[in-house]
Amino acid sequence: MISDIAYKAFNLKGAGIQLEGGQNNSYRYGNIIVKKNDGDNVNIDFICIILSRINSDRYRVAKPVLSTNNRFIEDGYIATFYEEGQHHYKNIKEAIYISDLFHKDIKHYSIDLMKDVDTKWAIAMDILFRIRDIPNYVDKENLETCLSMLNELELFNDELQIIHGDIGGNILFHSKLPPCIIDFSPCIAPAKMANAIAITDYVTWVNRDLSKLHLLKPFQEYKNYILYAVMFRLLSALCSKENSKYEFQTEYSAYIKVWNYILD
Repeated sequence: MISDIAYKAFNLKGAGIQLEGGQNNSYRYGNIIVKKNDGDNVNIDFICIILSRINSDRYRVAKPVLSTNNRFIEDGYIATFYEEGQHHYKNIKEAIYISDLFHKDIKHYSIDLMKDVDTKWAIAMDILFRIRDIPNYVDKENLETCLSMLNELELFNDELQIIHGDIGGNILFHSKLPPCIIDFSPCIAPAKMANAIAITDYVTWVNRDLSKLHLLKPFQEYKNYILYAVMFRLLSALCSKENSKYEFQTEYSAYIKVWNYILD
């Protein structure tokens, strides 16, 4: 369950119901969802302001809840209002459409307002698109693998913006309501990177039909992004401080099929 500090600060009532999925650290209390934030705590206020200002009739977002202390995070916990819907990973085509809408709507927010953070996802994305060194603590053998793959990437200078780094698996679908974006994982990258990660994850873990990569159009423009998406997942595993060697080998075995498909 959540901490007493967070429980009181978000003015929760009754016993929470644990929700399945993700890291299994989310609980529902009436119309509020509370979870331990395992991502970016540094930029949480800025991200919550962005989400609070979203107003679209084509998609929903899980709006953040302010605590009684007028904060968006309490004792490491964040809260959002409950939104109806279910994960349907087969809806990847619609997920890409919603991703395009969302990233157009948040494009005007300056990346300069984002502070540097040391989550494995932020480190990985910064290595790819900004000037950031690979940490010294990473496994040397896996590092050599990554360096060899990085040398095969084509450089490009597409505009950077704030993106949802894991949007593909964080959209709820409903028969009567617009899709709902949840669990905003902020990263700084070109907008197309969000869709590339979504489809790469989809064919790696859900559908396993590599031809589905062609849902990204124009495909020729996206091929390089797909390679970058693979590297994002591998670098995230490489830069993990918890059992990173096993995590890297698991991710590499899964994603290398996408890498080889694009380069063949």
